[in-house]
Amino acid sequence: MVWMLTLRSVRQGAFGSVALLIGLFIFELIVPPVAEDVGTEQLDPVLAALPPAIQALTRSSPDLIIGQGIQGYLSVGFTSPVFLLMICAGIISFTSGLAGEIERGSIQLALSRSVSRLSVYGARVVGATVLAAAFAVVGPLGILVGLNLIETDQAIDRGALVPTAVGIFALLWSVGGVTLLLSALGQRSGQVVGWSISWLVISYFVDYFATLWSALDRFTPLSVFNYFAPTTTLIQSDFTIRNLTILGSIGLAGFVVGAIAFSRRDLPS
Repeated sequence: MVWMLTLRSVRQGAFGSVALLIGLFIFELIVPPVAEDVGTEQLDPVLAALPPAIQALTRSSPDLIIGQGIQGYLSVGFTSPVFLLMICAGIISFTSGLAGEIERGSIQLALSRSVSRLSVYGARVVGATVLAAAFAVVGPLGILVGLNLIETDQAIDRGALVPTAVGIFALLWSVGGVTLLLSALGQRSGQVVGWSISWLVISYFVDYFATLWSALDRFTPLSVFNYFAPTTTLIQSDFTIRNLTILGSIGLAGFVVGAIAFSRRDLPS
């Protein structure tokens, strides 16, 4: 029953999800050719000359990227605000769908067929997990295909894309958990989307301004983006277990608390 409900929920937003996945693939696909065509020797001085504010806004790390060749610039595809916008929009759109069903009253149709609330909620959890995995795979896959389109003598560690994909999944798992919790508590999908976007925007700018204003350093642990470091992962071919644990815990807490809240709340008839 959970799988049938999962297929139903995924099918409802399939067009938008597929469009985002295709856009994400194309965006990542062009990163290696651009880095190879422009030349890292020309890009290094430009990156080093960027004002600290711009470096922070784009989440670039010149101290790690410069001198690493194409391998270093691959991280731009995963730290870009465009990339973060696409993947977060996809997971928020899906997980806020539970509140959309409550708003439309269609949730009552599913519950009238002897389906438990936990089954309905569990379907959203499974769907969010599958969608997060899809984004986590498609992004690095686009980079991998882009690397096969260029000819370079530089040594490129394609295996580093695996831990990068794990990090992307962990980030989306945390975003999905929090958004589904808000969806379980909310009455309207638009309201949930607004709450989720506000949380992510605040997280992003806390992470951004902390590099410019030391007074905000104490608040960086509250930013979900503080635990997403694809540049370090790509260059060092490793990921931080602490970051994955924190992101995973945020998502798990959101899913569990959301399940409890959804099973106990009053639903409009």
